[in-house]
Amino acid sequence: MNGIIHGCTHPTHLDISEKLSERDMMMGIMHYIDRIVTQIVKPKVSVYMAIDGVAPRAKLNQQRSRRFRSAKDMAEANAQQKKELLHDPNNNNNNHLNLDDKVGR
Repeated sequence: MNGIIHGCTHPTHLDISEKLSERDMMMGIMHYIDRIVTQIVKPKVSVYMAIDGVAPRAKLNQQRSRRFRSAKDMAEANAQQKKELLHDPNNNNNNHLNLDDKVGR
């Protein structure tokens, strides 16, 4: 259900500044579920849907902090790698400019 809800409430065809009304979101969700049930599942008797609810706030906060920490660690690792490449005396890459290079010489 999370994939259905997210896909219907954050459509990719809209500009980020455009917002859907709650009615449009609910209609999108109902249309999507209807399409899945009637065209894909095609039940003979009945359909049971279980919806768990929202994730606990603590879990959301933990996931958010993990994502930010991961992005920060990645940025720091990239910066360190660039720094090491610039200061490596064995680096034979002649495609970079040295500060000691003079223009026109």
